Amino acid sequence: MAEVVDGDAYREVRTAIRRKYGIQYVGVWLASAAGRLRGRNPTGDRAVIVTLD
Repeated sequence: MAEVVDGDAYREVRTAIRRKYGIQYVGVWLASAAGRLRGRNPTGDRAVIVTLD
């Protein structure tokens, strides 16, 4: 089952990813920020939570 989340649930997912990947997360964030400065469309604040049964 998959669920698309935003808001508080998205922030929880983002925090977990940041804790796990550390400096790699910062690198991806910086690349995304650079893309936004060049006029590329933002992807939005959403996450997909997949539950395996």
